[in-house]
Amino acid sequence: MNLLITGGLGYIGSLLVPYLRAKGHKLRVVDLGWFARREEMWGDEILGDIRFPQAEWFDGVEAVIHLAGVSTDPQAGLMPDLCYSINAGGTATLAHYAKAAGVRRFIFASSCSVYGYCPEVEVDEDYPTRPAFPYAVSKLMGERALQCLTDEDFRAVVLRKGTVGGWAPRMRWDLVVNTMTASGALKQKIQVYAPLVQRPLLDIRDAVLAYEWALTLDGPPYQVFNLVGNNYSVLTLGLRVHEALRLRGIAAEVEVGEGTDIRSYRASAARAAAAGWTPRQVVGDTVWDILTAAQEGRIDHPDDPRCHNMQVFSELLASGRQGLRL
Repeated sequence: MNLLITGGLGYIGSLLVPYLRAKGHKLRVVDLGWFARREEMWGDEILGDIRFPQAEWFDGVEAVIHLAGVSTDPQAGLMPDLCYSINAGGTATLAHYAKAAGVRRFIFASSCSVYGYCPEVEVDEDYPTRPAFPYAVSKLMGERALQCLTDEDFRAVVLRKGTVGGWAPRMRWDLVVNTMTASGALKQKIQVYAPLVQRPLLDIRDAVLAYEWALTLDGPPYQVFNLVGNNYSVLTLGLRVHEALRLRGIAAEVEVGEGTDIRSYRASAARAAAAGWTPRQVVGDTVWDILTAAQEGRIDHPDDPRCHNMQVFSELLASGRQGLRL
């Protein structure tokens, strides 16, 4: 299949792109290059801004996988206007161009954070969405733009992912499982700041398989799926990471704080399971994958600023080198 992937140089993209190429798909990757090192690029990327698409991006394209966007709450909070411009406006504009070019399928990287604060229930895709912070609001706006554009000839699949974790060539150490693993392995300390907060979690390898699954998914023109491996409180997650480290011979102490968070939710992946996607990894597998990559020298050190999206984003904005038309 001929695919256009936006944000293909980011965390998920750095694992998804080589996986799909190995499966025989022909890919065109569009990315601003914020987080990629030159040696990690494949040489055929288009350095472009999704808010200003070029018609030639879509030549011969059968499906779009849209990963690009402001990807964390701190980034969105630093510049909400930029977050809305990219995540909401950019998604709508990209989808408009794709539909005009005759692209038949659009897969959107959304987030379970659109549910906001609802720790009492395990929410499904029909649960009311009431996010209260810019990142999640912008993702929901992108979803609704797609819903307006879809029809029998332009089909959209929205994947609301839980918090992703695990090893990727462009590593991120600012995601909760990755952070706990690094701290436990290097400092023998796992810090739990908000023990009662609930989070749905997803291994990055399961996320990659979900994007492949969505490429040929049957069903109505507009579909939304939660992608979740497990739902845990942050305290339970810390204990699971602790146990996985122990099984690898790493002794770490769990330190529990008393913080809170306006984001707390649990999500059901029953709809995705009924449609043919089920996760294969649990938290222990995610931890072991990270440790194996570290032992084999395939991973950047957690102190590397390029592995922390907020730090990279802040430096780009401060230097004026972000490559954006603001």
